Amino acid sequence: MTIITTSVSVDAEFAELLTHAGLIARFAPADFELESAISAEDPIPSIDTSGRQGDVSFWTADKSKYHLSHTTRIPVEGIVLVAGDHDHTLYADGPVTYAPTKDYAPMRGRLAIGLVHVPAGAQAFVLHAEHGGLALLPGDYAVHRQREYDEAAIRAVVD
Repeated sequence: MTIITTSVSVDAEFAELLTHAGLIARFAPADFELESAISAEDPIPSIDTSGRQGDVSFWTADKSKYHLSHTTRIPVEGIVLVAGDHDHTLYADGPVTYAPTKDYAPMRGRLAIGLVHVPAGAQAFVLHAEHGGLALLPGDYAVHRQREYDEAAIRAVVD
């Protein structure tokens, strides 16, 4: 996993969420379990420009360059960004929004499946059982799927 991290100052409540244990206690469903390679006390990496969580990547984005569908405020139970054997689920505290793109077309190089907007003062986290948590600092992020190629097709990677 490649993560670009930054140094930020955070308040005490947010600092507690920066461990997997804090994030899981606050947002995850009761049956959520981290894979054994990740300790619940491990810190959660944060990004403000770009980062990857398994087969999903996040890139800072200019939302005017995307054809967006409806915009949804992230509910308490989160939104599944990418479903798979283990879902990549976006959780938020504050008015974080997600808008799916209308023109996802991996064969034509358009890989963004949606755009996440994290306003100043809000908190957003993506949680996955194998990859753990990832904090998205305030900004706009395009959400991309990783692709794999073989002689027969180009397809999205599922983890």
